[in-house]
Amino acid sequence: MRDWIGALAATLFGLGLAVVGGRLVVYDELLENGGETVVAEITASGSVRRSSGGYVDYIRYWFTDPKGRVRSGQSSGYAGQVGETILVRYASRFPGIHRVSGEGAGLGYRWRWVLVAIGLLFLFAGVRWLLLLRAGRDNSGRR
Repeated sequence: MRDWIGALAATLFGLGLAVVGGRLVVYDELLENGGETVVAEITASGSVRRSSGGYVDYIRYWFTDPKGRVRSGQSSGYAGQVGETILVRYASRFPGIHRVSGEGAGLGYRWRWVLVAIGLLFLFAGVRWLLLLRAGRDNSGRR
């Protein structure tokens, strides 16, 4: 039973990393190579306490896309006053995908390809392990 749990955990862990890394890759591609910049207005700002201690600033903003729909978002690590304007980058084909212009240099974006690679490694290893268990063998080849 422990082998099944381990194989399932490896598979799910790999799937999670691959999805998170893949999302960052796709979002970055859509925003950098097919994105538009627009002026947005800050609708709220503040700071919240981190679980690790200290505080982190955040803002909430809104902008109108080319079809006239109001889009809103939030971003941490930024400070501003309500009513101030900021630049926001959005994907022209998918305006629901947006971020504060210049954002994306965070740890997740820098390591996005590594996340995908490690995720795929765990995913394939977990699936192989599950298939071996289903076939009635463990990793040593015993039945």
